[in-house]
Amino acid sequence: MELIRKDLVYKQEDAVVNADKYDVRRFNELYKMAGNLRNLCEANQQVPQFTNLVGDVWASFYKSAPSLQDVKPELELNRGLIEKLLINPDYQSQHEHTKLDDLLSTVTSIHMSKELLNWIQQQPEAKEYHKQLKKIQEREDKAQQDIQQATNQLANLSSLAIQKEMESLLKRAEKRLSRAQEAKHQLQQDFSNVTDNLSKEQLGQMLSQAAERSNETTQQMNQLMGEGTGSGKGDYSQLPIRDQFLLAQVCEANPKMKEIALLAGRFKQIAKDKQKSFHKEAIARKGVTVGNELERLLPSEYMQYLLPQANVDFMKRFSEAQTLIYDKKGKSKLGKGPIICCIDESGSMRKLDTQSKAFLIALMSIARKQHRDFAVIPFSSTVGQIEILPKGKCSVTQLKDLCSRFMGGGTVFEEPLQAALQLIEKARFKQADMIFVTDGESNISEGLLQAFRTVKKKKGFDCTAVVIGNSANVNIVKQFADKVVQVNDLFSATDVFLF
Repeated sequence: MELIRKDLVYKQEDAVVNADKYDVRRFNELYKMAGNLRNLCEANQQVPQFTNLVGDVWASFYKSAPSLQDVKPELELNRGLIEKLLINPDYQSQHEHTKLDDLLSTVTSIHMSKELLNWIQQQPEAKEYHKQLKKIQEREDKAQQDIQQATNQLANLSSLAIQKEMESLLKRAEKRLSRAQEAKHQLQQDFSNVTDNLSKEQLGQMLSQAAERSNETTQQMNQLMGEGTGSGKGDYSQLPIRDQFLLAQVCEANPKMKEIALLAGRFKQIAKDKQKSFHKEAIARKGVTVGNELERLLPSEYMQYLLPQANVDFMKRFSEAQTLIYDKKGKSKLGKGPIICCIDESGSMRKLDTQSKAFLIALMSIARKQHRDFAVIPFSSTVGQIEILPKGKCSVTQLKDLCSRFMGGGTVFEEPLQAALQLIEKARFKQADMIFVTDGESNISEGLLQAFRTVKKKKGFDCTAVVIGNSANVNIVKQFADKVVQVNDLFSATDVFLF
């Protein structure tokens, strides 16, 4: 864990809420892990006791039953803000979601602290307050320097006369320090009255905005790492808390990631709907077998169960797994092995880059859900960095890198096809589902085509090509693909999700 400055930690003796040692220790642990939280505190130290204010806001959202306690005069501003926060109806509503949740309480406290900081800085009294505080701080610093200097000289003096002079200087410096500290405390206490300007409606609006931003962040995290489009916890909640914070920071700091997350959620919903429809239709086509799975029983068997004269016979056949059920054995080779996606990143695909990344995330989600290895082969005039994700599991760093890279350049098919063959030759990539996405065209040698067909027959994999737009030569792609889907954009390539 990273070391942090001692003056930038949450201190129990400076807490406005009833934070115990565990609460304070937990906040400081989260502070080390959450880059957004550190950046916020380190960038705003011109506001006295700001880290403690952020800590108090966090404790208010994290603790099950936060309450106020007596504080020193310099903490009255924090106390006034937290007091209004705790009694606000909008806070109480949001608190139900954030309490004892490390991620949500921290993300919400970051956004709420930003709202409070912005409000403080907009107050008319703030400018004069900071001006006076700076002057007092300069006096305090000068007095402390004089005290240190006099103390050092006293330790090395032998002359009694000079010693008395230094002692006199020391006393005067200590008095100046005491007056500066008293003036600072009084100034801070006077400025704490600024909380009277904060109305319940203003604070409610701040809370609503903070909650909205927090919910957007967790929804984006779910869209990137989860299985669906909802705002609830997804697979991201299974990540280590440090990775959760990194993912939240990536979502909030990068507008492109926000767009990718939104599109990925749409793709996942399309995939879910398509697969559901496909499996329903498949049941009707696959015929009948025998077994005892209730959800697959034929309607006629349910009738046998309901008829008193046939009930005993039904129960006997059911216990022996001899009742008639729909057969779910598929004839397709899809869904047996890993998924390999060759994705075109030539210059002409730049306009579809965000959509392509979201498309990859949706495929990755299917691989993760079905416990299948997943490989991404980006290409243009050459092959880019290949990512192999066992069981479709992707780290936050891998996801960030994958979404931020784009190659540009021309279009060459041979190198990604060769890279795919090399993967498929490995035992773990047998019976793979290969997806080849492009909007361009490229010549392919007869030698490679022959090798491709040989490996396909040997390893039993399928290749689906997605051709975007009308500029590509579909006939070239048909030479190596089992199926070609020609679309205007990837949202029309719904058949690709039939795993």
